[in-house]
Amino acid sequence: MKRFTYIIPLFIILFFTACSNEKRTADISDINLEVSVEGSYLDFWQLSLCDSTNVMVSQLEQLHAKYPQWSSDYLCDILQFGYTYNDTLVQLTLPLFFTDTNVISLYEDVINKYSEGGEYNKYLHTLQEQLTLAMRRATYFFSEIEVPNIYTHVSGLNDKIYLGQNYISVSLDNYMGSTYSTYQGNVYDYLQHNMCPEMMPVDIINAWLTNYFQFIPQEGTLLEDLIYEGKKIYITSILLPDMHDTLLMGYTPQQLEWSQQNEAAMWQTIVSEQHLFSQESIWRSKYVRDAPFTTPFTQSSPGRGGVYLGWKIVESYMSRNKQITPLQLMLNNNSRQILELSGYNPK
Repeated sequence: MKRFTYIIPLFIILFFTACSNEKRTADISDINLEVSVEGSYLDFWQLSLCDSTNVMVSQLEQLHAKYPQWSSDYLCDILQFGYTYNDTLVQLTLPLFFTDTNVISLYEDVINKYSEGGEYNKYLHTLQEQLTLAMRRATYFFSEIEVPNIYTHVSGLNDKIYLGQNYISVSLDNYMGSTYSTYQGNVYDYLQHNMCPEMMPVDIINAWLTNYFQFIPQEGTLLEDLIYEGKKIYITSILLPDMHDTLLMGYTPQQLEWSQQNEAAMWQTIVSEQHLFSQESIWRSKYVRDAPFTTPFTQSSPGRGGVYLGWKIVESYMSRNKQITPLQLMLNNNSRQILELSGYNPK
């Protein structure tokens, strides 16, 4: 791949970093928890090497002993092979699964990329460090939290993140890099940009926050969705204080720059069209969901433009009300109050 001079990337980094929100300090020197990222996908794939059903069943029991909750959920919920991890249907299905050429290809690609010595293995080590930092900071800001175990699996390009009981499992086949050949024709083009290993920590923290601070709408308005999504990005930014804004939003540098330059116009549109307090679900879809662009804006806009505005509102609110703690922010479900006290009015 051709390397460009470092002058342009450095300029981009400096420009966007200057626009980032302030990072709240946290004294985590006495918080010693550690987050581990388990190679559970490798342990599962070892079952494919078994030379008989009896051996496979024995190895399956060992897998379950090592990962009791994860193995059950992976087999019965993610793969949907049976009702319990060791029932007859699972035992009959696994040999067929392990000989499916598409499954073999996907697993081998993931193993080649993510196992020891693979190109992406470094990201798992970095992920462990990032999540340890994030959970230490979360403990500081939110007091007693239950730190989830982190597992890894291959889902067949289904959901990126699986939320289990006291654990989170990452679908590594959804983080194979935007140019991964299997994505072509199987994944929408506009989604492929974020199917890279750098997005794993943001996606995991977002999923954890979604579970830990569940969405409780009061009026059913679009504003509530925007504020809730904005809260999660804001909190992610303080749990992962070194994370770049492009990764926090899942935008390219160009998409982030467009949003920054057109923020006032975006806000004017959502207000003038009277969408902000609308209770119609269609606007949540158009402003919040992943899409090639945000329909009420222009086709030059990135998708999830409403989420970007929600993030900016929350940033403004926390900047103007420094006495408000991150915990108080997440527990405040009065979106109208947050908007009013934010003083948000981009020009």
